[in-house]
Amino acid sequence: MRSLSKLRTDLRARQKEKQKHCRVLIGMGTCGIAAGGDRVWEVVKQKIEELELQVDMVSTGCIGMCYAEPIMEVQMPGEPSIFYGNLSPEQAEEIVNFHIAKGEVCSDYVLAQNSRGVVPL
Repeated sequence: MRSLSKLRTDLRARQKEKQKHCRVLIGMGTCGIAAGGDRVWEVVKQKIEELELQVDMVSTGCIGMCYAEPIMEVQMPGEPSIFYGNLSPEQAEEIVNFHIAKGEVCSDYVLAQNSRGVVPL
């Protein structure tokens, strides 16, 4: 039981540390890649490195909204997730420049917002 308790404590500590950084999730399922998600991923990754931002990038399978791919979720620390959809690489770069770097949501590309508020990472 102690080892389980220690694992739980360690996991919570890691989750707390991750909550200090922005998290970007990009749909990389078959539908996402077919719609250009791989190009969006590369542009976002390059821009984050160029701007030296501390961001946790995560790829995921199908998000379930194939019609809106490529989809990118941005969760800033302490804020609800914003989902952007139908993104071009140029639009994704704009999201990095404004939402991730400056905290300004790019409302023209918003697909949805997490209605439950802030979700722990």
